[in-house]
Amino acid sequence: MNKLLLGLLLVLAIVSCRKEKIGFIEKHNVANEKAALFIQLLPIANRYVVDPTKKTILTTQHNTIIEIPASAFIDKDGKTIESSIRLDILEVEKTSDMIRCQSNTSYNGVLLNPIVQLKIIGQYDGKDIFLAKDKVLKFLIEKDEPISHTDLYLGNFTTDKGIVWKEDVNKNNLVFHTWDLSTGLVSGFEMTIDHFGWVSLQTKISNLETTSLSIELPKQYTENNTAIYSVYKSTVIPLFDDPDQHGFYTSMIPKDKTVSIYIVSKQGNNDYAFLKWETNIAEASSLKLEPTMVTFSELLQMLEE
Repeated sequence: MNKLLLGLLLVLAIVSCRKEKIGFIEKHNVANEKAALFIQLLPIANRYVVDPTKKTILTTQHNTIIEIPASAFIDKDGKTIESSIRLDILEVEKTSDMIRCQSNTSYNGVLLNPIVQLKIIGQYDGKDIFLAKDKVLKFLIEKDEPISHTDLYLGNFTTDKGIVWKEDVNKNNLVFHTWDLSTGLVSGFEMTIDHFGWVSLQTKISNLETTSLSIELPKQYTENNTAIYSVYKSTVIPLFDDPDQHGFYTSMIPKDKTVSIYIVSKQGNNDYAFLKWETNIAEASSLKLEPTMVTFSELLQMLEE
């Protein structure tokens, strides 16, 4: 009976959910050229329309399964919403998308390997909604078996550092579980979330020695118009402007490994710059680099290469 009920709910979700391409772009004045650039770079999310009066099992474009309880959503005044709501879900899986979201794969000085990063926002009648205090969303990330040192992280977007991840201290919010769906048994990591926003499933990388790197750019490239990222496999580490280091700096470069340095910049209203540079850092180093002026379309294309 339970399996039949879940199957009916899954079919209902697929029928009632309408995907639309959107971006999480807020209508406000941006702080600087870099902020304007990343609004332009922000990946496209998918929109799903859900009946909040019924329990729903939703499968996203990237096969993340979400269990939504009935009567889960309230407005800013605490009133339960009974009309259709929309869920905007941005799933980040590619390195380029992490850069475009100003995301990363680090926590408290530890490098992480991402399994999934996503952002979920709920709205009704053009206004933000919230989860009721006694309600949670459950996410299932399909995996054949558990992966050691995997944890749940909650993200907070900051204007100067991008997404800052914090490990969820409640270990009960991440379990390896099996769901009985209409398509059969599905096993994986079950994440329990009690609010909207950024969430990720990431695995700590052990036994990876790191070193420091500073990058000096021409004077027209500043923290207000430029961002730099180091990429090792699927690990993404930002470099931040540091006056004590004479440029953009990080101490978390994987040592003796090939890393790619990505530099993106907005120089004025319609001028853009980009550089992708591969290097191998054996010890603390400093580089002088200069990006190439490109069109916005070229910047997007080169980010994906």
